[in-house]
Amino acid sequence: KPDGQRFTFSDDRPGQRVDGDALWAQVKQAFEAGAWGQIDVVPQPMPARVRRADLEANCKLIVSYSSKMSDHSKERLANITLASETVSKHLVLPGGEFSFNEATGERTAEKGYQIAHVLNAGVEDNGLGGGVCQVSGTLFNAAARADLEIVKRHPHSIPSSYLIRGQDATVDYPRKDLVIRNNGDTPIIFVITVDQKSPWKVTAEVYGKP
Repeated sequence: KPDGQRFTFSDDRPGQRVDGDALWAQVKQAFEAGAWGQIDVVPQPMPARVRRADLEANCKLIVSYSSKMSDHSKERLANITLASETVSKHLVLPGGEFSFNEATGERTAEKGYQIAHVLNAGVEDNGLGGGVCQVSGTLFNAAARADLEIVKRHPHSIPSSYLIRGQDATVDYPRKDLVIRNNGDTPIIFVITVDQKSPWKVTAEVYGKP
């Protein structure tokens, strides 16, 4: 859905419950009285444990952060799009941790990752999955601005073109990872989108209870 309104919600529905103690008392009374026959089970209405209003209140946009894409090559775009779709919609429970490498797994050609521009030991090069670090870097900035705990984060050896020095987060499976802990008391959800309209950009959003 449009920015800031990523989720749709269905109405909660009341349920029903049976009073087990009261039902057993009826059965026991009928048995002791020798009154063989039928005992009607009458369920009682009960409100939904999870209500739409509560879900809506806990799925508000907390932070949105975007980074511009200066390299529009189809290979880099494919890598960024694939990583974004894989990471997006991850739910992190209170006290839980999100690992970028665990979310994407190893970035392989079999999964659709392609050869694109990368930074390798401080040298510009080409490598499988080039561009994925823009996704992790953008997510890092959103998570930090949402006051989430950054457990692991690694900067590039040289400044990247899409983020300010000191605000990037490189990933290299399995050695370098971005790990974020939900240090709040309600769940959070990450949503990452890729905008191919000028200016091209990657946007990371954090949803939860403001």
